[in-house]
Amino acid sequence: MKSLLLFLFIAPAFVFAQKHKDNQAKYYLNRLQHFGRDIETVDFNHFAGEITSEQLKDNGVRSVTVQRGRSGKSKTFVRYALNDRGLIDKIEHPKDTISYSYIQDSLVETVKITGKTEKVFEYEYQNGFLKKKEVFEKNRLSSRLFLDYSEDQKVSFSLLQSGRKLKTSYSMNYEYENGKVRRQQFIKNDRIVRTWDYSCEPKGQRVDEKTTSTLCKVVEENNDGSYVVHIRKVENGEVLLYSHSYTKDSVNYASACEKETGELVWTTEKQGKTRTSKNYDSKGKLRSQSVVVYDESDRLVETTYTFGKKQKRTSVMKYTYNDEGLLASKTSFYKGEESYFRNYIYE
Repeated sequence: MKSLLLFLFIAPAFVFAQKHKDNQAKYYLNRLQHFGRDIETVDFNHFAGEITSEQLKDNGVRSVTVQRGRSGKSKTFVRYALNDRGLIDKIEHPKDTISYSYIQDSLVETVKITGKTEKVFEYEYQNGFLKKKEVFEKNRLSSRLFLDYSEDQKVSFSLLQSGRKLKTSYSMNYEYENGKVRRQQFIKNDRIVRTWDYSCEPKGQRVDEKTTSTLCKVVEENNDGSYVVHIRKVENGEVLLYSHSYTKDSVNYASACEKETGELVWTTEKQGKTRTSKNYDSKGKLRSQSVVVYDESDRLVETTYTFGKKQKRTSVMKYTYNDEGLLASKTSFYKGEESYFRNYIYE
């Protein structure tokens, strides 16, 4: 009886954990297809999008030290040492060090983590595109990634192997038509988990609603060259309607998602230098809102996130820049009081 009770408690948690891992793998493989390479290597060299290697190289920066902490508490420091091209050569954390090597000047070849954590990432490329990635933990291969490409260098197949003895495998297949994805499938251990059909109609094929998502796209063009992309998505029997509005220069300034019955799911709109995004609950009631403000140089200067039952909880992040235009600080505030900061020191 005790074993049965223990199983009843553990089983739901195990199922949830497995589903979370499945979703992580799906998201990761889709990101690979979207960016055409391992997004981790991009993040390594762009400080999560806040500072680019080009900016650092142009300003002759050889190291960046990030001082971070919470109001009234001790500070910690992370130092980024850079090479001649402005790329990260080494990251020195309080408890470990991350070292990088490159091929062809900019492609990450290896990433080695030493200290409290021991891990090695190895990358291989074909014509400048990521072909294979292997991760070793304590000299043991813990995960492996393979990528294949179409003739026009789009990801056609990706395979991620992980788990004990790499027995768990996730793969994503992509079919293209006129350069755009027409159909894709997400597979776990040779079992189809999800199929996305972008052709609007299944063309007489029998469709399993539990594992198939259909997406139909229609473009509405305006006389001034601007346009709106309408997407109708059907997944698990639920219909969602998306609209993405673009200027004539293909700059997205507004998007929205709503249910077929009219309830909003989320909206986002940019007016001038401010973008406002809103999320709604299942009944179409406002759940949270974020307001992002940019300066005249399109640099991020402030984000405000409002949430809670009565939208009374507010979190604010403010950004400052030095005379060279490099990020100088990030400071967060909760309920009007400083809660966290990061200062950037360049040498």
